[in-house]
Amino acid sequence: MKLILTLILCCFGLSLFAQEPRLIKIFDGSQAVFSPDGANVLIFNYGETAKLYDLRGNALTDFRVHDYGVQSAAFSPDGTKVLTASSNKCSHNWDLFLWDLNGRALATFQGAYSEVASAVFSPDGTKVLMASKSNTVCLWDLSGRALATFGGYTKMIYSAVFSPDGTKILTDGDTIRLWDLDGHELQTFIGWDAVFTPDGTKILTNGDTGRLWNLTGQELLTFHGYNETFVSAVISPDGTKVLTRSPGNTAHLWDINGHRLATFKGHSSLVLDMVFSPDGTKVLTGSSDNTARLWDLGGQTLATFKGHSDTHQVNSAVFSPDGTKVLMASIDRNAPKALLWELPKNLWPKAAANNRLPKKGKK
Repeated sequence: MKLILTLILCCFGLSLFAQEPRLIKIFDGSQAVFSPDGANVLIFNYGETAKLYDLRGNALTDFRVHDYGVQSAAFSPDGTKVLTASSNKCSHNWDLFLWDLNGRALATFQGAYSEVASAVFSPDGTKVLMASKSNTVCLWDLSGRALATFGGYTKMIYSAVFSPDGTKILTDGDTIRLWDLDGHELQTFIGWDAVFTPDGTKILTNGDTGRLWNLTGQELLTFHGYNETFVSAVISPDGTKVLTRSPGNTAHLWDINGHRLATFKGHSSLVLDMVFSPDGTKVLTGSSDNTARLWDLGGQTLATFKGHSDTHQVNSAVFSPDGTKVLMASIDRNAPKALLWELPKNLWPKAAANNRLPKKGKK
């Protein structure tokens, strides 16, 4: 009877038993992201070039500018464009380039910046926001026309992000600052590595502890019961949970009211990256112990990814948009690698698993 049931389930792509992740492809690169539709991946290596591949590893496009080395790359929200931040190897100035997926340059965002800290699209894909480590934040439209500059910083700026509705900007430097799109400062916050909640009504900052604020600067709560510095935090897609990491080998899960729910223990060295699955039911961490781990929300390890060599620290780990695949990249100056994995079907989100079931024909 068990054999018959197993055969039936196998016909539907399911299993009675836990399976191991399947390594699909190994790419050369130190950073990697999925396209919004999950059909392609964008791989780049610091100081070199960015390349677009399909999931089988076929190279589709090379985003290259003479005398420039790519330092970061991102898809537009609709997946039709790519934004790269590049440094000129001769002048050492930094510029942004906007591309279509065929590698045709659409616009150049030029400036004598010392180094680009972050470059992102607005949620509607009509604007580009750049933070420079030379204390400058700039907003452009897609033609390369400057719309606003956000000043007031005297030290390095680490990042700049849009609010989920695209009407505000949050910058992270010696202070956290909230702005409107015209460059008017609305509020300041203490801490670093700030993020908006998914509904855009609150801001979470890190520092000696985690703090949640409303947009007027009122502190709503502090994450108590934890004696280490909060290095960074991410919020679950539904906004009910917070994932934090510290300068150590663990990560912690909290509810949005500051109560600790679980601790993720298992890495033997620093946790470098962490992310929720798209449906918010799992957590993925990357570590300097050369592995990545998949966890349930109770802190139990569901899978361990060990494809990186002893010299490769997993600094980036992301889910595909449907939650069925994982893309992780490593830091190694000699031979950085990005590994694409498929999760076993028993770990797929329900929506993805249901979409893969054979559909009954009409009688």
